Amino acid sequence: IVLWLRSERPRHAALAGVAFGYAFLIRPTTLADTGGAMVFLFLSLYWTPARTGDAVRRWLGFARSFLPVLAAFVFIERLYQHVRFGNWLGTYWGSIPLLGFSTGKGIFAGNLWHGIGAALWFPDSSIFLFDPLLALSLVLLAAFWKTIDPRVRALAAGALAALTVHICFHAKHFTPTGETAWGDRFTQTPVYLLCLLAAPLLWTAWSELRLRALPRWR
Repeated sequence: IVLWLRSERPRHAALAGVAFGYAFLIRPTTLADTGGAMVFLFLSLYWTPARTGDAVRRWLGFARSFLPVLAAFVFIERLYQHVRFGNWLGTYWGSIPLLGFSTGKGIFAGNLWHGIGAALWFPDSSIFLFDPLLALSLVLLAAFWKTIDPRVRALAAGALAALTVHICFHAKHFTPTGETAWGDRFTQTPVYLLCLLAAPLLWTAWSELRLRALPRWR
């Protein structure tokens, strides 16, 4: 996507479709990350000197090359599910007689608010406790939002959108954070993206505060 932003070549959009499509074959919830990436792209185009209409036109131009490639991988994944498990719309979970999945309740029979709490503030899985840089990133984003590079703001907004979708989607899952793993493994991708911003944002914020304080020191 970054390569497309630099060149706007359809080939780069198609390669992005291959990357996300391949990830979808491994994990269907990659669609949430794909949505976050599309938010990042649109805001990157929107928060530039170009007009809004131009941003929409360019975003649609990317989508015309990106979405057909992604759709091909989605079809391949659905075809595999149909051939292997006889189900076009479901997943393999319905075929596993484990943990009471065959009782009719399904794997999304949990409590919504309990699942959200497990991701956000329960001490055994909170994304803020297991990834403390996340809290730092969010504080710095809120404090210096207007002065942060538009592309960084777009990346943060896209990651936050994907994180929200992941938390809400898995909230009613029988294991809302993937408790067989350390921390909350279902939200790792957007959480890591936000954590990566902590150090650069902290450095930028410190430099800005120091420049503001120079006149007072003098």
